[in-house]
Amino acid sequence: MSPTFAPGARLGHYEIKSQLAAGGTGKVHLAQHTKLDRKVALEILPADLAANQDRMRRFVQKAKAAPALNQNDPMFELCAMIRATSRC
Repeated sequence: MSPTFAPGARLGHYEIKSQLAAGGTGKVHLAQHTKLDRKVALEILPADLAANQDRMRRFVQKAKAAPALNQNDPMFELCAMIRATSRC
């Protein structure tokens, strides 16, 4: 299961604002990209899924395809949780 982050928590250069959704692959949070000063939808995979190469390949495909779906929504970025630390 993906960890839960409270509003205000920091993951690398992201600041969590709220949780938007949770599903089979992970949790999606509304976050602020602090370096680029923009809102993003940040999907966070649990460590067991992030360790699976096929899942990670599909995860990256989704990240590449998502911005083309709707330009009015926050930029969709993905973050894989590895062990107890983030690699965002």
